[in-house]
Amino acid sequence: MAARFISWQSLLDMGWLFFLLFIFAYFWLDRRVMLETRLWMKTKGRVTECEWTTHGHSIWPKVEYVYQVNDEEFTGEYLFPDTSHNDPNSAYARRIAYKAANAYKLDEDVDVYYNPDLPSQSALDITMPRKLTFILWFIAALIVLHLVISGVRLFS
Repeated sequence: MAARFISWQSLLDMGWLFFLLFIFAYFWLDRRVMLETRLWMKTKGRVTECEWTTHGHSIWPKVEYVYQVNDEEFTGEYLFPDTSHNDPNSAYARRIAYKAANAYKLDEDVDVYYNPDLPSQSALDITMPRKLTFILWFIAALIVLHLVISGVRLFS
């Protein structure tokens, strides 16, 4: 029985489990950072610049906006606080980009979310990306599946 615990198979199982746990922790920390943006304050701002750029096969606006916090003016350029989990090809990201470009065209105010501890940090949308939630659920399912298969193999 002791040989089963120190076989190559069990070492590979442990290595794979640690890898999955490491990846899960990485994305969990990303999620935690995104959850902290829910505490950001909201103010009104104006899109002052909108330049269209190509991003892959899509056209994407590069925006710049100004907003005020405590009578101090700040400039921002981010549609989302974390762009690594927001795909420009998603319908949601395109909707936010269109909203910003349309506000520039019509010279309308936009909602700007800013970090109250660091007002220069801002974004036009702070919604949790679905892609990040999917990744976490997928990795959690892989961890559970791996534990079940390893447990069956170990105790059979």
